[in-house]
Amino acid sequence: MPVDNVSSADVIRCIHHSAQTKTPLFLSTPNLNFFNTGWRDPAFHKSLLCSDLCPPDGMPVVWLSRLLGVPMRQRIAGSDILALLREQRTSRPLELFFFGGDEGVAEAAAKIFNEPGNGARCIGWIYPGFHPVADMSSDEIVGAINDSGADFLVVALGARKGQAWLMHNAGRLRIPVRAHFGASLNFEAGRLKRAPKRLQQWGMEWLWRIKEEPYLWRRYLDDGLSFLHALWTYVAPLVGERRLAASRPKRDFAIHSFVDESGVVTVTMAGPATIEHIDRIIAEFSTALKAAEKITIDMSAVTTVDPRFLGLLIIFRRKVERARLGLAFVGISADLKWQFQRHKSEFLVAPQAAEAFAPEANERRALSAAAS
Repeated sequence: MPVDNVSSADVIRCIHHSAQTKTPLFLSTPNLNFFNTGWRDPAFHKSLLCSDLCPPDGMPVVWLSRLLGVPMRQRIAGSDILALLREQRTSRPLELFFFGGDEGVAEAAAKIFNEPGNGARCIGWIYPGFHPVADMSSDEIVGAINDSGADFLVVALGARKGQAWLMHNAGRLRIPVRAHFGASLNFEAGRLKRAPKRLQQWGMEWLWRIKEEPYLWRRYLDDGLSFLHALWTYVAPLVGERRLAASRPKRDFAIHSFVDESGVVTVTMAGPATIEHIDRIIAEFSTALKAAEKITIDMSAVTTVDPRFLGLLIIFRRKVERARLGLAFVGISADLKWQFQRHKSEFLVAPQAAEAFAPEANERRALSAAAS
């Protein structure tokens, strides 16, 4: 599951850059519910793989990252992002469009954003009701959103339906920035109160949400049980393996590339493909992306992979598919395959992995053409 180690300032910069350059930015904010849903729902998992930016929303996600040796800088919820955009003082306010929420919520949130002096303003909203994704994807609805000329489309339909709607309409939407922000519109409209900062920092916001919306207890119970199961069966063994590996003598790492007569770039690695060597791997992968139409990654001498390397592979695969390059992995030993499986990431090196990225890439190219 992709999670980006970024600060809130980084996220705001990315949003403004996308709005100014009309570059598509699909923003997802994975929290514990996203992880739980992604493990069970391949389509939802794919929506995260196809996202351009995934800041962590939820302290459990931050805690897990620390246990796995790739600590996130901070928690960044969708509600935090909207509040930061509203509170900014800019010469040109960011223009938002709200889609979803309960009846009257988007309109109430729009009034808050459109108060004088805010750094973002709402130039339109639609309350689509509660219908299947296809029914909320009519030419009339998508056309109204596009015709608004907004910079940022904020969707509030529930996590699974919101991500599905954004994926379903990715090739038709012309608004550059788009994200599903769940209950954020309710907070902005004053329909719900956010938990005090101290509770958020302690990872106890779920208790406050249950107080505000009692029906959520079932979701939080399910998410909590899934979290404990993952902690015991997945995270704890990986933490133990990481500490055991840290106690062993350090192994050298090597990486180099060569281009054969047919123009194929082969990147060969040897030793541990881990966070300590990630800068060298990024540099070599970046060079390969610029130099060839087909890339082969030779991992026959790789001994270890870690979450940071796997996160880089997600980004690398996404770039490869969007550039329509060929990609193959060779030399995956039985032990290395087992490591990918332990991290639930074996799909990244499977021949059919392109299916998780290519369809979305084609939709993005259509969006880029429409926006230009």
